[in-house]
Formats: sequence, C-alpha cells, structure tokens
Amino acid sequence: MQSHTKNPIVNTASTLKEVPVYLSGAQIERIATIRLSKGTIEFVFHKLSPNIQESSIQISGLKSATILFINFGINYLSK
Repeated sequence: MQSHTKNPIVNTASTLKEVPVYLSGAQIERIATIRLSKGTIEFVFHKLSPNIQESSIQISGLKSATILFINFGINYLSK
C-alpha cells in the first residue's frame, strides 16, 4: 500500500491473540508493539483478514500518542 503523505511508512507485524467465534461471525484480536519517534508516522499492517468490518477497528494503549486517521483497504494487486 502506498502512502498518501510524505510521512515515513512502517510495515508493522502483528500477532494473533485470540479469536472468539459467535453465531454471527468472529472477533479477531491481534497485538502489535510499536516504538514511536517524534513526528507523524504511517503504520501499515499486512496479512489481515479481507473480511474486516472497517467500523469495528479498535486501537488501545496509546498513552501520549494520537491517531490522526485510520484507512482500511485491500491491495488486490498483491494477491
């Protein structure tokens, strides 16, 4: 995925924590540890489910960081 800004892009790995399965679907919880430097940085997570409901994405543990925006997309050219 290409950046829409001139900020550095960090390809970020995440690990699967748990997957509760319900009658209507599943909840996939993944964890990533990210070291932040001062400034604006774009993080890209790869190998996630293409069935994610964009409105269900949650981020926690920010402490003094701020999320400016979240962009969800599928790169069909990489498949």
